Amino acid sequence: MKFLLSIDTEGDFWKYIQHPFYSRSRVYKIKWYLNRLRGRFIYAPNRKGFVSLVNILKRYNFPATFNITGHLYLKSCNGWPHFHELKPRAKWFFKKDWYYWDPKSDFISYPGIYFGDFLEKIKENPLFDFGIHGFAHECWPLEKKEIVESGIDAALKSARKIKINPISFSAPFNITEDKQNPAGLYNSLKKSGIKIIRFAGEDEYPRRYDHQFKTIPPFKKNGLIAVHVSMTFDGTSSLDQIHNIIKDIKEKSMYSGREVIYCLCCHDFTFKNLKKIEMILKEVLILEDKGKIKLINTRDLIEEL
Repeated sequence: MKFLLSIDTEGDFWKYIQHPFYSRSRVYKIKWYLNRLRGRFIYAPNRKGFVSLVNILKRYNFPATFNITGHLYLKSCNGWPHFHELKPRAKWFFKKDWYYWDPKSDFISYPGIYFGDFLEKIKENPLFDFGIHGFAHECWPLEKKEIVESGIDAALKSARKIKINPISFSAPFNITEDKQNPAGLYNSLKKSGIKIIRFAGEDEYPRRYDHQFKTIPPFKKNGLIAVHVSMTFDGTSSLDQIHNIIKDIKEKSMYSGREVIYCLCCHDFTFKNLKKIEMILKEVLILEDKGKIKLINTRDLIEEL
């Protein structure tokens, strides 16, 4: 069984763009504001979570794909817009913060929204692959084609400024497609040169958000290679959840074929404490030593398929 650690890298953007399904009612909006307040005390500030994850992966020689919110690839900017990108306009987007206050600044003034200086230092490390995760963590499946394409273009231009050329995409909120426009995002990604997408299921905004976990081989989805999410966790996950994930990985490694991919996902900003991810890394490496698991990053799929 192949094992892929897929890390959505959002820095401080987790608190600037709300979950689309939170916009359905005032109760959800209040919930989002409370989550932001809670996050100030339990999440890693600025880039601390990202740097900590990089360091522990290097220590264990463990490959991973970082799906990076496009703006984080920058080292500085003159404020919004950066590359003629368009602001989200669909009904889900009820806030007007980041797109309006985004200042002319750099990684020294706002280290939580610029990772470009650090990414330049680690980009040649063969352990790591880098994809895109929106530009400012937008929900593109709910937007019009021109807004999606301008955002993808901005994310890729940001990465290429530091000579990184992403070929994979993970959707913010794991919302990859909406029933009303199922092929829209895929077509725009293909047009931009993206080849691989992480998949978690179909949504029906604003009624249904019910993602499924699967451990299956990669498959074709509207002309892209799709990798299904197997399980998610975070630095704030309970110990019971971590033990259940380890148990699930062990069971799947015994009965799955070699084309199957166990895609485990998490977020950078939740890792103030690395003990929980260290538990998972150690167990997966034991399975690798036994020949039960092959560690990969997303880009490896291009060579293997």
